[in-house]
Amino acid sequence: MVSLKLATAATILLSAVSSVFAFTGEEQVGDGRGIGSCGTVINDSDYSAAVAHALFDTYPGAGSNPNANPICGRNLRLTYQGRSVTVKVVDRCADCEGMYNVDLTSTAFQQLAPLSVGRLFGVQWDWV
Repeated sequence: MVSLKLATAATILLSAVSSVFAFTGEEQVGDGRGIGSCGTVINDSDYSAAVAHALFDTYPGAGSNPNANPICGRNLRLTYQGRSVTVKVVDRCADCEGMYNVDLTSTAFQQLAPLSVGRLFGVQWDWV
């Protein structure tokens, strides 16, 4: 298993809010290469995400085999300052603190902001 560490460093620290989006917070980007906890190969060119270990491990139906976790393959839609991206959950972020932190591949992150920003605050996301 490889943690989805993204090239510039980015994590989403999210908490429950609004009726339009279930979560909001901050986001960062990591280096997405290798095999994720879901058992799939991660390429930085993918629109992929690693969710916080707290969410991954307690997702309904999660068991001892992370490859069989029902969260794997779920899609998230993230929105920041009028820009949106949809990503697939492919990994567990062991370094993410907080239940709703999310790491993105740099390709996905760049749909929301330039990599030079590094971390975004006020990102909203929900399951799609």
